Amino acid sequence: MGISPQTPVSELGRLGARLARQMKGMGIVTVRDLLFHLPFRYDDLSQAAPLTGPSEGPVTVRVRIDMIRSRRSAKKNMLLTEATVSDEAGTAKVVWFRQPFIAKVLKPGDRVLMSGKLEATPWGLELVNPTYEKETSDAPVHTGRLVPVYPSSGDLTPKQIRALLHDALPAADELEESLPASVVSDARLLGLREALRVIHFPDSIAAADAADRRFRFEELFLFQLRGAWARRALELKKGPTIPFDEASTRAFVAALPFAMTGDQKRVVWRILQDLGSGRPMQRLVEGDVGSGKTVVAAMAMHACALVGHKSLLMAPTEILAEQHFATISRLLEHTPFRAALRTASRKDDHDGASVIVGTHALLSKGFAPKHVALVVVDEQHRFGVAQRQELLAKLPPPTEGEIPHFLSMTATPIPRSLALALYGDVDFSALREMPPGRKPVATELVGGQGRRAMLDHVRREAGEGRKTFVVCPLIEPSDTLGVKSAEEEVERLRGELPDLEIALLHGRMKPQEKRDVMAEFADGSTDVLVSTTGIEVGVDVPKATTMIVEGAERFGLAQLHQLRGRVGRSDLPSRCYLAATHGAPQAIERLQAFVRAKDCFELSELDLRFRGPGSLFGEQQSGFGDLRRFRPDDTRMIEEAKRAVVSLMEDDPDLFAHVALKKKISAEAETVHLE
Repeated sequence: MGISPQTPVSELGRLGARLARQMKGMGIVTVRDLLFHLPFRYDDLSQAAPLTGPSEGPVTVRVRIDMIRSRRSAKKNMLLTEATVSDEAGTAKVVWFRQPFIAKVLKPGDRVLMSGKLEATPWGLELVNPTYEKETSDAPVHTGRLVPVYPSSGDLTPKQIRALLHDALPAADELEESLPASVVSDARLLGLREALRVIHFPDSIAAADAADRRFRFEELFLFQLRGAWARRALELKKGPTIPFDEASTRAFVAALPFAMTGDQKRVVWRILQDLGSGRPMQRLVEGDVGSGKTVVAAMAMHACALVGHKSLLMAPTEILAEQHFATISRLLEHTPFRAALRTASRKDDHDGASVIVGTHALLSKGFAPKHVALVVVDEQHRFGVAQRQELLAKLPPPTEGEIPHFLSMTATPIPRSLALALYGDVDFSALREMPPGRKPVATELVGGQGRRAMLDHVRREAGEGRKTFVVCPLIEPSDTLGVKSAEEEVERLRGELPDLEIALLHGRMKPQEKRDVMAEFADGSTDVLVSTTGIEVGVDVPKATTMIVEGAERFGLAQLHQLRGRVGRSDLPSRCYLAATHGAPQAIERLQAFVRAKDCFELSELDLRFRGPGSLFGEQQSGFGDLRRFRPDDTRMIEEAKRAVVSLMEDDPDLFAHVALKKKISAEAETVHLE
């Protein structure tokens, strides 16, 4: 029986049970999954060379095996496989480490392609650990060509993936074209089957680029089509109509303990217009840490409360929920309305509350407050798609047939080059203007020599009653909460700063323990708080003036910027230290760019260039997982894909003629609750 796209990869002859399990962990279960496991680069091993002298880089040689054997080295007792090879121009020695099976695969007299760097030694030419492949009448797979390199994990090697794909590639002929014929033609794309054959085993870089362009375009097209479909579904729904009460709104603003920025006023006005339109609002407000997003949300909640409707605010952690609750409560002090808090450890009576702030507890059974007109989600990428849908679906709206307005907030800046693709289904507002009085946080990249000066600064700040955050990266994949790295950092700091009070905050602690630790840090005797990356250190601590990020090269630039924003929240001078644990050139370049960048929006562009769209939020829930092949310079392709989406939706707005396409985007759309 032949191989089909539905064939389990476990049935491929070259794959054992253990490697099949590892592939399943990578999301590869069927041959179809394998076919769409695309290479991320190519090694050019197409240049053949004779055995005449050393090479500057990797080359491919066509040789005959003259002798081959395995033995243990005298010094380190290491298994070596040694061979002597020759061609018409000369001879060379070949050595493989810890691969004794090669002596059983290759025999004297075999003609073999080998790729590696030819080195000159006192004993002649030598190849160390070359890639090899027996020469046959078929085109080579692993050498002598552009060789694809694939993402892999565990014991699974790119060579094994290549061999599997070579066997599985005929199944691509059974795949249906996933894009409309008009889109393939107008955008001058390769067809799906040809693109799969070419991207896995291209004859040239130009061919590989053409295949890659097809898949990059398809990602952008589907991403934007989902947004356009969700937008169309939204336009067919009704939202609660919240009239604008100018007098009450002016009174609310007048009672604020600060002056609103121009950006805040503009964004609030747009939101109030959305609320009064009769259509369900879907708006994302992006703003730097401290730019005043919560005040904007509070004014929208106040507008809903004026007509007797409730609002929900959902935060990803208890600490952040409590912070939002405290802020909202202060902002409502001069109004007849109150807020309630609902978390795993605290469930206020919410019957008379106009605003309910909570965590995942808002999703618990039995909780379905009536007359909810507005749902606000803070850092919505921290929640799963299904969780957001569940929350909106369970809420009885003020009037039957309506759905609540939806407002999301993020402190993670979105690059301009992505905004075109990202906001097909939501309206986007940016708070770029910072409140007056906020001082910039001085930022410094610290190597091994600068640690003493950094610790001296921490001591001086502690002497003035000021606080220091220390954040540790996740180092061991098995330690999903990063506890071990934080515990080790606490021990190191207690040795270096024995006169200071140092506390630890991590994900295994109970909610009350976390609150006690944070309270002692904010207003008590704790000088230094060491936290894991899994903990949201978002509580407003005005006395915190120093942020130390250990292993800074492991963080995205947007993440670093959010961490830096945890200090400098008063008029006190503040400083952020980036402590890099290794000096890889690209890592240092990226951190130096962070130090130089003027604002968070420039940083997001830099992060996209250095690390790709998935690094912006650092989580698959961001929705950027669908843009795995996106390039920062793809702005023109975004526009091209957008035109294709607009044309398709104009010709077939209900996608009646594109059933498979409709099914695909409906299953994956984040706003499927609107359909």
